[in-house]
Amino acid sequence: DKIKRYLKINDTSFVFIEDIIKEFGDQVFEGYGVENRYTISLTRNTDISYDDDDYDIDQDFRDYMKSKLKKRKRLHPVRLEVDTDLDDDSIKFLTAQFDLDKENIFVTKSLMQAGFLFGLVDDLPENIIAKHTYEPFYPQQSVMVDDNKKMIDQINKKDIILSYPYESMDPVIRLLEEAADDENVVSIKITLYRIASDSKIAKALIKASENGKDVIVLMELRARFDEDNNILWSSRLEDAGCKILYGFDNYKTHSKVCLITRVDNDGNINYISQVATGNYNEKTAKLYTDFSLMTSNEAIGQDAKDLFDNIMLGNLEGEYNNLLVSPKSMQEGLDELINEQIEIQRTSGEGYIRLKLNSISDRKLIDKLSEASNEGVEIVMLVRGICCILPGIKDRTENIQVYSLVGRYLEHHRVYQFGRADNCKLYISSADFMTRNIRNRMEVAVPIYDEFIKKRILKFMDVMLSDDVKIRRLLPNGEYTKVQNIHNINAQVKLVEDAKKRTIEAKEAKSLQRIANKNRKRNEEIMSEERKKLVKEKNYFQRIIDIFRR
Repeated sequence: DKIKRYLKINDTSFVFIEDIIKEFGDQVFEGYGVENRYTISLTRNTDISYDDDDYDIDQDFRDYMKSKLKKRKRLHPVRLEVDTDLDDDSIKFLTAQFDLDKENIFVTKSLMQAGFLFGLVDDLPENIIAKHTYEPFYPQQSVMVDDNKKMIDQINKKDIILSYPYESMDPVIRLLEEAADDENVVSIKITLYRIASDSKIAKALIKASENGKDVIVLMELRARFDEDNNILWSSRLEDAGCKILYGFDNYKTHSKVCLITRVDNDGNINYISQVATGNYNEKTAKLYTDFSLMTSNEAIGQDAKDLFDNIMLGNLEGEYNNLLVSPKSMQEGLDELINEQIEIQRTSGEGYIRLKLNSISDRKLIDKLSEASNEGVEIVMLVRGICCILPGIKDRTENIQVYSLVGRYLEHHRVYQFGRADNCKLYISSADFMTRNIRNRMEVAVPIYDEFIKKRILKFMDVMLSDDVKIRRLLPNGEYTKVQNIHNINAQVKLVEDAKKRTIEAKEAKSLQRIANKNRKRNEEIMSEERKKLVKEKNYFQRIIDIFRR
């Protein structure tokens, strides 16, 4: 096991290992003099270049990736943090040793490499943990899903949306586990970007392959910092008989799509499509906010089939009728959707765009949104992270508002809304408005056709933007400011409460239904007994009448 970063003295006192070393390290090196003592943290460039020039066409791509990852620990340093001011000799020594400029040395009083704090929590007494951490919350069972019915049957009747982490990811796992055992399922195709180290998703795919299903997995080995885990699972999946694809040269596959193909006894083909904004990862589904759509819509299923056909052919130029797929149809589709709102603005003054993204940095989309703003289209954006568009700039972005919300959970949904309320076109997507996503990756956005689900997502967007506790508004000068706290709404807290409330109401409804069923059954039993008595009495009097007649 790794040595802990700290030594526990008592319930609330800890000493860092580096401080112990600084204090007593001179006793280890007898015969040497200590000239200086300080703690440093070195950051290396971890962005591996997947350059085809060093890839042999006959080389196994998994082995190629392993060799690339070995180089990560030796990549060039980009930053050095130190816990105290350094003299000139120390600076000269460190810059020479790590080939750094003086400007890349930073003095910090903050904790360096603070990942150890997750483990530290377990060493604290319960009263301290309760005071300084969130109240535990566990994803709720979706009220759209019936635990007593098969997922495939439910999806064939209606579209289902899951909202992580407020709702559990279990229905997706159940769907794949059912598909693995379903005699009518002939194939499962899926794109995997980041999966859990103990992935139930991967295990279901392995089971499906062992049961004779045609399982095709596009495994993105270049998912940053998850390469080792993906390499391991790709090997396990391949050993189980799954067909493993590794994506496209120079284009990462970041989409989250699964297609289950079923053929009934009459030869009819049925598609179950699942498209999400987040990864097939049971761990992050409890920490990241995402949507997951499951649908038997035939048109979406046909597009998903065409998507996987194109993946098999290495074709990034595919045409789709419903899905937006980067790097081609998504660019064209977004331009068309924005143009529609510009035209609506010109004719009725009702042009409207609302977006929820992690980041926006793509210049072409920024210019297109600026064009729409100049035409008077109202644009509201909720951008958690990188935002390279400034709102409220005269003749540029006067009609654009930008907000950011950072809370307990990592905001990860991507939602595109074009138009107002019931008349809008609504998509959930894996793609941010970044050049790498829209033009250099394979991403997928799926339209929401089910009216109930559409209203639910629109209500979710309303809740997010009603936040006046955690939300911040971006100003034209690039600074963020708090909004006026009027209603004291914390959107994530409200969504947690709403999820709990739905669960309670669903349980109460089931309980009332059980009571009603029980009462109905009892009433039926009573009525049956009464009918038996009446029949018996009728037969008795009938016999008396027959006697008198005789």
